[in-house]
Amino acid sequence: NIHLEKTYGELQELCQSGSSSNYFIFENMTSLQKSHQLKKGEATLKSFFKTTLLSNMAIITSLESWMETKTSPKVVQLNVEIMKRLKGLWFQGYLSQIISRRKKLTTYSSKDVLD
Repeated sequence: NIHLEKTYGELQELCQSGSSSNYFIFENMTSLQKSHQLKKGEATLKSFFKTTLLSNMAIITSLESWMETKTSPKVVQLNVEIMKRLKGLWFQGYLSQIISRRKKLTTYSSKDVLD
């Protein structure tokens, strides 16, 4: 609910003003990475998830992992470029690992129900 409210607020801001304050959060993060690189870890991960662009990326990646259709190569490349700017290519590996673990848990839960 909190994420949804943030997204709606950002959309409203974009529609009314043509820009978003969240863009500056992303730009600040990229500037910080250039001057004082955030290291792979829990604190950086929390910062990434506070940025709507990256939290949306995580949600979409998660949802698409359950779909039979493949993600557009353009979207994949865009995500890679975003993470290159943030020097956070490890983030996509983290998402893949979490999705894989969740799928295993879901498989185990389904087997328990069927047994």
